Amino acid sequence: MQASRPKALLIALAMAVALLAAASVVVGSLTDDADAAGTTQLKTLWAVVNADGTPARGKGVASISHQVDTGEFEIKFRQNVSACAYSATFDHSSGFIFISLRDSSIGPREVGVTTTDRAAVVRDSPFHLIVQC
Repeated sequence: MQASRPKALLIALAMAVALLAAASVVVGSLTDDADAAGTTQLKTLWAVVNADGTPARGKGVASISHQVDTGEFEIKFRQNVSACAYSATFDHSSGFIFISLRDSSIGPREVGVTTTDRAAVVRDSPFHLIVQC
């Protein structure tokens, strides 16, 4: 019986450590949630754009302008996006293309996108644009 007592103490100690670790995760997540409650939520705007410049779907998009065979698109949103972060990815059906974003120098509510192929030739390609404000 004596030999099992240290084993029982070791198991009890391991359980206590596990409980303390779990409690710190819960308290930590509650603290993070409380801190997050006092901050402003980011607003996400986005556009999925077809190769011909027509919108497939989106949120907060006012209009899209595009001239055929230029690879250049201008997406106008319903709010000022000049202080926002932009990111764009190519549509899975377009193959391998490069996307470059132009800042809002075209207008405070607009984001410019240029799509090119591997040889850096401008090419009309579908893409997804996300804007975090």
